[in-house]
Amino acid sequence: MVWLVIGLIGLIAAAEYYSLTGLPRYISAKSRPSNRTSEPGVPFLLRTTLQNVSRLPATLLTVTERIPPAAHNAEHEQNGKEARLELDATGSRLSYKTWLMPRQQLIKEIPMRIDTRGCYVFRGTSVYVGDFMGLKGSVREFERHEEIVIYPEPLGGTELKDTLGGYLGEISVRRFILEDPVLTIGLAEYTGREPMRAINWKQTARSGRAMVNQYDHTTELSAAVVLNLEYTARYEADRALLERTLSCARSVIEALEEKHIRYSFYSNLLTAGAVGDWLYVPEGLGAAHMHGILEGLGRSTLDTSESPASLLDRVLRHADQGRCCIIITPDGKKDGSLSGGAGSKAMTEPERDIPALAARISERTGQSAMVLAVGEGAVTRWL
Repeated sequence: MVWLVIGLIGLIAAAEYYSLTGLPRYISAKSRPSNRTSEPGVPFLLRTTLQNVSRLPATLLTVTERIPPAAHNAEHEQNGKEARLELDATGSRLSYKTWLMPRQQLIKEIPMRIDTRGCYVFRGTSVYVGDFMGLKGSVREFERHEEIVIYPEPLGGTELKDTLGGYLGEISVRRFILEDPVLTIGLAEYTGREPMRAINWKQTARSGRAMVNQYDHTTELSAAVVLNLEYTARYEADRALLERTLSCARSVIEALEEKHIRYSFYSNLLTAGAVGDWLYVPEGLGAAHMHGILEGLGRSTLDTSESPASLLDRVLRHADQGRCCIIITPDGKKDGSLSGGAGSKAMTEPERDIPALAARISERTGQSAMVLAVGEGAVTRWL
């Protein structure tokens, strides 16, 4: 009987020793958001994979996720029934308890949401592995760097949509009245109803019949979207104005997508944690093209890499004939001086550069450039 008790004590001591020194090495954790990008306030999943590859069970695991302060546990807010999920006082850690049998893997999915635009980093997981007797334990750290980008919200209201639709309509009508020979899609025999300027004299001489050019007025319409975030009165209080400017840029891009108009993107954005470059995105169309640009808007730090003059000069060097240009810029003036025209005395650098360079872009492309001045209460069209 004594030997049985001694043997039992020895087994308990061995299990306790192994749970403190050996078991933590066989526990692993890997966490990441389910999406690379998301909309403000839309839930996504923080997916954590826990694994125990040892031959003994892990009877107590306390998992702590290091989350951005702006992230919220959506499941906890909705029903309040998930007792194991707790946010600490700083709002940057999310903890829950679980256990794992030998050779078992557990995938834990926690609904999260972030309400504000930006680039957010989930920095990994720490796991507290409790001992066999429940007296103490050890902690393992699993560092990660997983990003999620929250897009800016689209600008509310129909005013911008109507303004942009009117501008694109003007461009289409102008292209219909004043045909661009670059957009010729074919030839047709002259019927007498076509204007004389449409006659292709070379083809007429070759065929012996009067031939006229046929023009494409709509399908080849393309645009350059130019986003400037630099203006004179930059203060911390103006962050909301810059956020509205990003929202305006998103709304313009989505409007071009709806109309199936190909577009390029120029900006002077500085971005956080960026792998790509959003100073210039070549012309394209489609969901991948749009979401690529929206990711850059979401990553913006609201700082700038160059002046408006430098940005628009870069656009001018690449301006193509027939391409319309949409310039988006914040209007920090309370009196609306930016939208008041080039003659406004209140305009200072860098606002003074925008109208002059927009006029030069119009001359180069043959299409009127449009400046959207984003103010605190409205978006005003200049030009």
